Amino acid sequence: GLMMAVWRHLPAAHAAACRGEWDRRPWGAPRMLSRMRLGIMGYGRLGGRTALIAEAIGMTVRYYDPHKPGTVPTLRELAAESDVLSLHAPGRSETRGLVSREVLQALPCGAIVINTARGELLDTEALLDLLESGHLAGAALDTIDGEYDPGFPEIFARSRLLAYSRTHDNLILTPHIGGSTVDAWGETERRVLSKAARVLGLPVDE
Repeated sequence: GLMMAVWRHLPAAHAAACRGEWDRRPWGAPRMLSRMRLGIMGYGRLGGRTALIAEAIGMTVRYYDPHKPGTVPTLRELAAESDVLSLHAPGRSETRGLVSREVLQALPCGAIVINTARGELLDTEALLDLLESGHLAGAALDTIDGEYDPGFPEIFARSRLLAYSRTHDNLILTPHIGGSTVDAWGETERRVLSKAARVLGLPVDE
């Protein structure tokens, strides 16, 4: 959803329509998504589902995951071959900053970056520099480094990310809502309770 929203500037187009501006000409994208290449960093459950959706609309999909066979050898090589880079890796000490300035610079000019995984994976200062220079066409972030810290709301309110997104329509920020549906919350609660019950040796009701 974020990939489509940022590539087609959907929030900005909606805002223009709400202002009474009914004009399609400002909102033409350079290419159809079906002619673009998606690079997936982290090919687990969510990365795999993202691949299925992308393939269904005609995108070419490749991935980098050192724990899976058939991967592109390095993340930098994946970036160099991707018009869209989508992050789906877990947040761990070894993945912090993995999507570095070097990786982002390897993306083709006009590429976009989507992060629905963990904020600490991505060098956001480098991301903003490349958005401002025009090397990247856009980005959409559903998660930001430090979002679980108690002081995050105040830090976010003063952040360069927020300042940029307020004045540009090629950066979309959402408050970690990727899995926020009532049925998903219920499924998560059931999984947690089942795991706790197993640890405690209690009967598990599947």
